[in-house]
Amino acid sequence: MVTAFLLASLSPKLDAVLDVPELKGSVISATLTDTDGKVLYERNADMRVMPASNQKLISCAYALHALGPDFVPKTRIWKLKDRVVVESNGDPSLTFQQLVDARRRLRLNGKQPVYVRQAYRVGIPESWELDDLPNRYAAPISAFCFDQAAFELWAEKGRAFLLPASFNVKLSFDASLPKGASRYDPIRKTVRVGPSLPGKRTRLDTLALPSGDESAAMLLGSRFFSTKTVPTRPPDLTISGRPLREILTTCLVKSDNIMAENLLLMAAAKEGDLSSKPYPLARERVTKFLTETVLVDKEDLRIYDGSGLSRHNLVSARAISKLLIWASKQPTASLWKGCLVSPLNGTLKNRLKDVPFQGKTGTLDMVVSLSGYVKTKSGEDVVMSLLLNHFTTPSAKARDIADYFAKTVHEGWDGTRDALSCFHEVGPERSVPRDLFAIGHRPDRLDRDGGFARARSYRGAQSAHEAAHPDKRVAVHSG
Repeated sequence: MVTAFLLASLSPKLDAVLDVPELKGSVISATLTDTDGKVLYERNADMRVMPASNQKLISCAYALHALGPDFVPKTRIWKLKDRVVVESNGDPSLTFQQLVDARRRLRLNGKQPVYVRQAYRVGIPESWELDDLPNRYAAPISAFCFDQAAFELWAEKGRAFLLPASFNVKLSFDASLPKGASRYDPIRKTVRVGPSLPGKRTRLDTLALPSGDESAAMLLGSRFFSTKTVPTRPPDLTISGRPLREILTTCLVKSDNIMAENLLLMAAAKEGDLSSKPYPLARERVTKFLTETVLVDKEDLRIYDGSGLSRHNLVSARAISKLLIWASKQPTASLWKGCLVSPLNGTLKNRLKDVPFQGKTGTLDMVVSLSGYVKTKSGEDVVMSLLLNHFTTPSAKARDIADYFAKTVHEGWDGTRDALSCFHEVGPERSVPRDLFAIGHRPDRLDRDGGFARARSYRGAQSAHEAAHPDKRVAVHSG
């Protein structure tokens, strides 16, 4: 147990970490507890703030609770005389290649219409911002899609092409653009590329499909139609997705927005039909889970989406801490903790070196969050949640402060260091952690969620299509 002496020695250190000039005027919600919920430190713990990708902790915990640890998503396909019928209750792990293989195995000629029954078809969530929409991380949401509703823009020998295919996106050359630049409009379904494209095979960007379910249907047939009915006989082919454990790990470690949205909606659909109003019903059901099962105070949160991309989400550090404590006491605790991001991995690839941490990062404009489990040097397991909002310092510096908060929790119990001693002045009203680069940060190469940037823009996802069906390229010369 944590002694009163240790508590008294730690609080000033954590205060010193947060009371730096970079956070002057910002909004901070922070809490530190033991694994039984005893408060060790708090600051505005009940204040609702934007959580950014810490919202994914809620969606993933809800999905694990509602779907169960052994859940495997299924996509069912029927080949009829005049059509292809698909039933999808959601599978964010479904891939382009799996649908190509299904077409081959069913000997589909690609000429028949495809009728799809989905548990949900949202499109763009109502509170997402327009500037995010071209990006892979903000693709339209539907139960039936592949590769997290993403496609890629590549260049080779001065020519641009799309992988795995165009899916009715028009690619054109625009000499008015800067050298090597591109512009994507998902509403008009156009990609424009500038001059002087790379000669070496290079992925330029990863973009959001205009309509993930329509693109998926195009791999099986000619046109997409929605349907409310499917054949009563067994399907001709069932595609099994990845186990829930793997989906949760990808979602939390890589901070995948599309997976998080699907997990929220899949879990909510397990409790009843969502087709009439997917997000309002999902918000109602996940809030019920949090307040009645996890016992979070209803006043501590407002749920708007599953990923944290919406700036309308509001959650307190106290709510996230309660969720983490609850999850650590479930039969699935080992699975849950194994799905969380840890130092030198995923969005923490270049962060928190030598700090035993399992949890979740988060970054939006003027938002940084870091919540999870920390093991102290004395062997104590503690739960922390730190949510920073409305700061004016660069996000990279706010992440450094959040990381140092976690590092102080880990190291500060021995009473030998003062948190203030780890900051030095670099100018009027500015300070930075002295060991910033010792932690491994590369502020110039950080993505939206604090991890190492994966491509030339914030859209950068893993390359899913590098070698996929080059005969399906749509190419344009850059001039």
